[in-house]
Amino acid sequence: MGNACCKRDKKTWYSHLKNNLQTSFEIGAKCGQLDNDGITRIVTERSTGEVFNADIYIAETVLRECENINTIYGLIDHPNLPKLHSVYRNMKENKPDTVTFIRTLCSGGELFDRIIKLEAIVESHTAMYVKQIIEAVNHLHENGIVHRNLKPENIYFLDKTYTKIMVHLGIFNTEPGQTDNLTQPCGTPGYVSPELLNQKYGKETDLWSIGVITYVMLSGYPPFQSASTTGLYSKIRRAQYDYDSPYWDNISSLAKDFVNKLLRINPKKRMTCEHALDHPWIKKHNADHILTDDNVTESTERSQKSVV
Repeated sequence: MGNACCKRDKKTWYSHLKNNLQTSFEIGAKCGQLDNDGITRIVTERSTGEVFNADIYIAETVLRECENINTIYGLIDHPNLPKLHSVYRNMKENKPDTVTFIRTLCSGGELFDRIIKLEAIVESHTAMYVKQIIEAVNHLHENGIVHRNLKPENIYFLDKTYTKIMVHLGIFNTEPGQTDNLTQPCGTPGYVSPELLNQKYGKETDLWSIGVITYVMLSGYPPFQSASTTGLYSKIRRAQYDYDSPYWDNISSLAKDFVNKLLRINPKKRMTCEHALDHPWIKKHNADHILTDDNVTESTERSQKSVV
């Protein structure tokens, strides 16, 4: 949903980027797909042997957005947000010009793939993962940034211990200082809020998306489903969802209360990041458990209702 396309004069920010990517890094396999035909690869720094992820975007279509990503990296400093190593431009004859962000390696893969593998994520682990997501998003909000495209495909595990979450930055993140009175249609169907569909929204839209992600993690399927986009958006606007049996039979009332308070149609009645972090469900599971490599592989015996 929404195309972040915006052309910009490349004689400014882009022209000052380094242009020796392949001299400095060995380019490895593709390991992810980004919005607007961007891709992620694994790269290795030749001088140190250190491994990173490289997010590669086509400059002609999202140059302004790439410049904004660069600005955001300069503002943020949070354990659940990737760190920027360097940025490169790549100009080759007969190939599209690109912008490449060398960032923290997330070798554990996408949250999406983890949900598919386990069919659903146990409640205690979901609460601990969600807490990390909220803390990262809260840091963005404190720096005047709305993510606008939170979904399991944009959330990664730092490594294969599956204990630490990393929230990916992307082309739909707002410019710093833009947290309300937003109108641009963007994001991913199924995760967008009612007010974003109405093209008048603010940072509260991220909390709706976290509510959807929490629902998906706990059940293995999305709360809003329809054979058509029109039908899907109609259900989102009315917050029409259920806790189907048997998928939700063993999920606590506290977890359902947490989801309900994020999936409120009125954004002003929705939990903020601070309220969400203070919710009893989040506090209970993060006080009772320590997420370790030994217990994180726990799965569920529930059957998957449908592919996420």
